Amino acid sequence: MFRQELGTGDPMARVMVVDDEPAIQEVFEALFENLGHEVILKSLNGVEAVEHFKQAEPRPDIVVMDQRMPHLDGITAARQIRAIDPTVKIIFISADDSIVPEVRADRLGTFLQKPFRLDELRAHVTSLLVAT
Repeated sequence: MFRQELGTGDPMARVMVVDDEPAIQEVFEALFENLGHEVILKSLNGVEAVEHFKQAEPRPDIVVMDQRMPHLDGITAARQIRAIDPTVKIIFISADDSIVPEVRADRLGTFLQKPFRLDELRAHVTSLLVAT
């Protein structure tokens, strides 16, 4: 499922970043590349994310999802993405933790609160990848 392991023993992943701010997308791309993963898709809203995910080949292993976006919010987009592929790992990353109960209740993914440190992101991603 995942590509070769990094020298650290961590599996590499293909990542999709969904955020309505291009600057934030670029930050996440740099962070994931720094961790040895590859950002293969970027989407500016939930509608675009679902369409990109449907068409992706190969599909991402992890989707990093914002919640508040135009056209379709992150939780709704995550539900639609999970309907396409129930095995995809979704990480909601936001300063707003009000969505945590819904994310957990519906088992849509995990939540990482902003601000976070790079080592926290690494640990979070690694735990998702080795849990499969």
